[in-house]
Amino acid sequence: ERRHQVTLTTSFYLGVYEVTQGQYVRVMTENPSEFARDGVQGARVAGQATEHFPVDSVNWHQAVQFCQRLSELSEEQAAGRSYRLPTEAEWEYAARAGAETLWSFGRRVEQLSRYGWYRRSSDRRTHTVGEKQPNAWGLYDMYGNVWEWCLD
Repeated sequence: ERRHQVTLTTSFYLGVYEVTQGQYVRVMTENPSEFARDGVQGARVAGQATEHFPVDSVNWHQAVQFCQRLSELSEEQAAGRSYRLPTEAEWEYAARAGAETLWSFGRRVEQLSRYGWYRRSSDRRTHTVGEKQPNAWGLYDMYGNVWEWCLD
């Protein structure tokens, strides 16, 4: 894939962690996650409660709807907050945390397991958010665990 330069012209915020199943259920009242038994909040995966696992099996439309509903909550409106998915450029900028290398921590694939869950390290399932090291900007799980949707 070819690289191209993108200039971000407005600031944005990004969640420190992936949206958890517990957060998703509180806003959407359902849990579509594959890694939750019968879609019930607080289900267990291999003996662990899934409340703090990232929500998975959400399509793009559901992700957009989550942002809209979260923005409509009275406490979010009172705080002047509204939510949307990041653009691909915003997500990549945040994932790299200012680095110009393949990953925010450099180019050494041997270090990937310190920062993210992926095929060889994940046991083919999701894990509690924030268990791996954050990038230089304090963002967790930017590599692995679940795929993130972007606005574009």
